[in-house]
Amino acid sequence: MPKRVLDFDALWASDKIAACAEWAQAEYAWIYGLADANGSFELTNLRVLWCKVAAVRKKLPFTRFEQVISEFHSKGLLFIWSHDRKTYGHWTGSDKPGRLPRVSRRTPRYGPIYAPPVPVDGLQKYQANFGKHWDAENVATRHDCVVGLGLGLGLGLDLGKGVGVGSGEGADAPEKGAQTARAKPQPSPSVFAGTHLVISKKQDHLLAEAFPWVDREAEYRKADAWLEASPERRPRKTARFVQNWFSRISTTTKDQGGKGRAERLDERNRATAGF
Repeated sequence: MPKRVLDFDALWASDKIAACAEWAQAEYAWIYGLADANGSFELTNLRVLWCKVAAVRKKLPFTRFEQVISEFHSKGLLFIWSHDRKTYGHWTGSDKPGRLPRVSRRTPRYGPIYAPPVPVDGLQKYQANFGKHWDAENVATRHDCVVGLGLGLGLGLDLGKGVGVGSGEGADAPEKGAQTARAKPQPSPSVFAGTHLVISKKQDHLLAEAFPWVDREAEYRKADAWLEASPERRPRKTARFVQNWFSRISTTTKDQGGKGRAERLDERNRATAGF
């Protein structure tokens, strides 16, 4: 594995990292070393990569690692392409001066090369998606962070109208006794995040429509506990696993005779068997 160089000043000031979900931001520096001397790595089998980066991370389940990769790709940090039926990723900006070894050392002689050359046209189109509109969006995100920090330190910040320090007595400062404005809380990326099971808002919404009689929160906890107790039977596809889990839970809706679905099925089975 080649040694990687991270520009921490650029990392701390990155608008793209600032736009990522809070649970993914710190993972960037942790998994950056997956790349070779050209800033690229293979993504065909995510479990192989997960085994590398999660060896000492007890609370980094595979499903979370999948979400982190997807989050970085959607925020302009990780360009993904396919070549010869394999999938590869490239850290955008990794080829800036000082971040990679000199070109003469980016060869198998000095370390493993994990990916073919990055398709220049594809990379340019990908980076073009994160232009002025994207930058303006991230500036707004940073503004919220600065305001939240200012409130925590007792600083009254009002961008564009002056800054009041200490007592918050700048232009248009709130009157004494008035309720201090608070930064809007960021929505959670998931409705349930256990040790081995992570359920997104979209998944939860679909399950709620398909299984309205199920106590979803309770079943998520049960399923996560089952996964912890059954390491040899953990599924590859979480969505299908949860779908099958909920399908085994009978509805408590009663018919006119006061019988539930499970009771009616049991009666039909008995009648078919001749009892």
